[in-house]
Amino acid sequence: MPAGKRLNTIPDPDAELVFKAAAGDRRAFALLLHRNYDRMFRVIWRIVGSKTDADDIIQDVCLALVTKIGTFRGESKVSTWLTTIAVNAARDYLRRRKSRARTVDGYATVVSLFP
Repeated sequence: MPAGKRLNTIPDPDAELVFKAAAGDRRAFALLLHRNYDRMFRVIWRIVGSKTDADDIIQDVCLALVTKIGTFRGESKVSTWLTTIAVNAARDYLRRRKSRARTVDGYATVVSLFP
């Protein structure tokens, strides 16, 4: 296969939506979210293990997409790109939660030293 040739020659139906959304087309953005929301939500839920937390994270992802939509370069399928964003958001959440827990434990230790 020649260098630079893409393996996936099947057109991505969401790619046009991303480019339209990046240009300010609100309907394209809404349709893109409609097509991909459930999958992103399920991935986040599986990672964090809580529907409530997944609800919060997916909302943050949707808000972040407003500014990130223009960063899509077309090097992967849109669904892969969106899933990666969702996975990263879930992992970031878990890291922050773990960090908060360590901080709280540290404060509890300090407080216990001074009765």
